[in-house]
Amino acid sequence: MEVYVGPPQADADVVLQREQVLAALRTAGVAVTKAQEVPASASLRARWILSFEGSEVSLQFQETGDGLVFSTIEQSMFDASDLPDRVCHALESLGWEVDQENVG
Repeated sequence: MEVYVGPPQADADVVLQREQVLAALRTAGVAVTKAQEVPASASLRARWILSFEGSEVSLQFQETGDGLVFSTIEQSMFDASDLPDRVCHALESLGWEVDQENVG
């Protein structure tokens, strides 16, 4: 399952910084166990990928020089964790929105 979270359509310039995301996740009680960077290529933006304690859920951000511009939460359909909801709430507390049309 994938859930897309990003800036509101009315204000697509709401760019987040890594420190903001990590602080919001800590506040939500979500423990990040691994952060991985994937450099940009000719066809893809740089990515920042977070993994979480005790879960197969991952949070992947697209990143530009200005900061984080879009995210995808990935969860196995066999994982019944509430972690994606908690991650969504953390990102929403920073002004981003879940793309309700593309949850699936």
